[in-house]
Amino acid sequence: MTFGFRALNSGMEMIPIMIGFFAVTEVLKQTGKRDKLSAVGEVKQMQTVFPSLKELFLVKWTVIRCSIVGTVIGILPGAGATIAAFMCYSMEQKISKTPEKFGTGCIEGIAAPEAGSNAATGGSMVPLLSLGIPGGNAAAIMMSALVLKGVQMG
Repeated sequence: MTFGFRALNSGMEMIPIMIGFFAVTEVLKQTGKRDKLSAVGEVKQMQTVFPSLKELFLVKWTVIRCSIVGTVIGILPGAGATIAAFMCYSMEQKISKTPEKFGTGCIEGIAAPEAGSNAATGGSMVPLLSLGIPGGNAAAIMMSALVLKGVQMG
């Protein structure tokens, strides 16, 4: 009994289907927020501000610490970038000399979770390639693409 679905001859159709599932859920989530998007009061222009070299030099140890922690968390099967970001943020808040500035936009509070989550994405490739266990959505799509190309997982 096939319930009207045709069998997929090759796995090539699976990648667009999986990406489509992620896109459809995001579209459905965003359509419900239409009334909250209207601007109230004065609308200000937004601009991107890049950190200066001095600021980058001040957070170099934060980035190094959180990259190591994020990579270790990414290697753990099932733990992802979100867990790494929360752990790095709380770790930096605990070892900071000024923890009261966290949550106000200080550079350490921004750099710590970003470095951790970015490092966890790279670390998630270890269980993917060695055990065949994807650590998240991106790793699952990467695994399906690699299997289609003939790479054997695990």
